[in-house]
Amino acid sequence: MTQSMWLDILIIFGLQVVYVSLMTLRWLLIMKGNRYPAAALSVAEVIIWVYALGLVVSQLDDWPRLVAYALGFATGQLTGSKLEELLAYGYTAVQVVTKSPTELPRILREQGFGVTTWPASGRDGHREVILVVVRRRWTNELFRLIEAHEPGAFTVLMEPRSFRGGFLARRVPPIPGSSPPIAPGPAA
Repeated sequence: MTQSMWLDILIIFGLQVVYVSLMTLRWLLIMKGNRYPAAALSVAEVIIWVYALGLVVSQLDDWPRLVAYALGFATGQLTGSKLEELLAYGYTAVQVVTKSPTELPRILREQGFGVTTWPASGRDGHREVILVVVRRRWTNELFRLIEAHEPGAFTVLMEPRSFRGGFLARRVPPIPGSSPPIAPGPAA
């Protein structure tokens, strides 16, 4: 293989990593209701994709290019998912079911979390359901507090697409570049 071919393979691989990482971020923005930033990102995404694909399609009999394209795509998937995890963009709704009575709602409120509770019945008796909506980057801290104070609690994590009003909308400033917490629902 020539030096020029190695350079092409490296370019194809690198462009694919960037392309798929951008694609992952664009889908994240779309899922969180940020259509316009996602559309802007798609322009760069398509330019990169067309250029990289052109380098491969122009010489389909050159299998190292095709392998570089495929490996770049796979690496981009890994990179994009790790980037999404590090950004922790958006909000998480955590529903916790504990034995009743529990001090967990008071403890969470003291730590600054907005908490809604209601009584429930479970197979083994009275329960308390606790709902907390937090920024994703605070989810680990919330789980740490739950585990420390109610280690046997049943916990469900959900990702809300939108919400209106409440403690979070009044107290938490929006993430820069994102929609405010009082976002339109799916029907809007």
